[in-house]
Amino acid sequence: MIKRILALLLVLGLAAGGSFTALNYSSLFELRVGEQPKPIIATVRARDLSLLCPGGFYRAGGASGTKVGTFDQVPSASLGGSWLGPLSSELSSTELGGRKLKSPGTARREALREPLLKPLLLALGDPTGKLTQGSALLNAQQLQLVQTGRANGLATAACQRPSNDIWLLGGDTSTGRESLLILDNPSQVDASVDLELFSDKGKVTGSGLSGISVPAGQTKVLPLASLAPKALSLAVHLQSRGGSVAAWVQQKTVRGLKAAGLDLVSPASGFRQQQVVPGLLVRGSKLATTLIKSSLDYYDLKPVLRLYAPLTSAERNGSQPAAVGFSAQVIGADSETFGTVLQESVTAGSVKDFALDNLQDGDYSVFIEANRKVLASVRMVRVSKGANLNTDFAWLSASPAFKAPRLLTVPKQGISKVAIANPSDKPVKVEITNEATGSLSEYQIGANGSLVLALNPGEVFSLAAKQRIHAVLVIDVSGQIGSIDITDYKNIGGKVAVPPSF
Repeated sequence: MIKRILALLLVLGLAAGGSFTALNYSSLFELRVGEQPKPIIATVRARDLSLLCPGGFYRAGGASGTKVGTFDQVPSASLGGSWLGPLSSELSSTELGGRKLKSPGTARREALREPLLKPLLLALGDPTGKLTQGSALLNAQQLQLVQTGRANGLATAACQRPSNDIWLLGGDTSTGRESLLILDNPSQVDASVDLELFSDKGKVTGSGLSGISVPAGQTKVLPLASLAPKALSLAVHLQSRGGSVAAWVQQKTVRGLKAAGLDLVSPASGFRQQQVVPGLLVRGSKLATTLIKSSLDYYDLKPVLRLYAPLTSAERNGSQPAAVGFSAQVIGADSETFGTVLQESVTAGSVKDFALDNLQDGDYSVFIEANRKVLASVRMVRVSKGANLNTDFAWLSASPAFKAPRLLTVPKQGISKVAIANPSDKPVKVEITNEATGSLSEYQIGANGSLVLALNPGEVFSLAAKQRIHAVLVIDVSGQIGSIDITDYKNIGGKVAVPPSF
């Protein structure tokens, strides 16, 4: 009792001095002898928004290609994006390793345009804590066309908010395919990362999957072939302790001595029973079919749906893994584009690819419904033949649903198209606003339909709808393809109950 009275007097003294500005004092005055004190309510401000961009293409083996365990970045990627910069905030950019670059400034709406070699952390300082986080406040992505003897393709990715729990659904470690797991730690605290890898045969076991050290401000690159050799289908789950990390899988394809495709696989948006993958734009399908018939090495020139079904807690503890059934409808964007339908299953705890056969050139969206929450992605391919045969691919992740406006900054290079899918059984009205001019365009998408629109290079657009939609940005540069997720990253604040300790 004496301790409680002394503690109460101490708290009241601090309150009189104004030390606890974020606390609810009313609960402190309700202490009675013999009663358990109520928790103190503290308001926690959301952390400032920061995004990590991976930087240039990682070349294994150094310049000679023979140095085992050596990875260098060549050449530079192009950073793009925009941010809303009131005078009360400042955007800083810092290369991993500590070199701080010039602040982009404090304009009301400023574009981000600069070459990018090393991983770059964009941090938006908000001393007031009152700015609404999301893509309208800060959006950033990178694009890189790599055309060397050892890699050829377009690598694109949205810059990502570091996390302690990430899933990646993409990659291939079979002959002629290289998949590198890129781990960036932009924090000031060392990170220890544990990995779970899943293939078509189930969970991958072996050494080297836990306690992977990623020091503060540094990058770790892991060849997935050393952990899961000859795996056609991969899902990667990572959890970090200590610092939060950002992660991608860099996949490239080589056929014989010819580099033939490149992509950066971005994190999956989450497990759901209904998944939607917009943006499957098929081009060069007839040529791809001819190449597949000519050689088995061209097997990956057809689009595939990749699914991963997680184990339940009972299955993790020894129960027989269930067959998770699903249906997938591949629906064309117009009445002249015919899709396909799949009715299949995947064993829980494993990854499986399903070929999307007989798709002619056109624009499609994929609507998946499973009897258990799953992850889904689609491999999109592009084949063209001018002076030389060119092949490339991109992994399209299932996209989250949204209604409220999301901003996207269109790359200056190449041709960019936004693909929008409507999963509902009712038509939906979509609004696209040019942020520079304020001009508004409205479109209607039919039930279970999709829309593909070309966008002007370098401009900033806002996308919103009256009902929930799914969208992705697809880019074509000289016949090479990539995709950028339209993401609304934000940190969450709120109120926290703090139990008093006497």
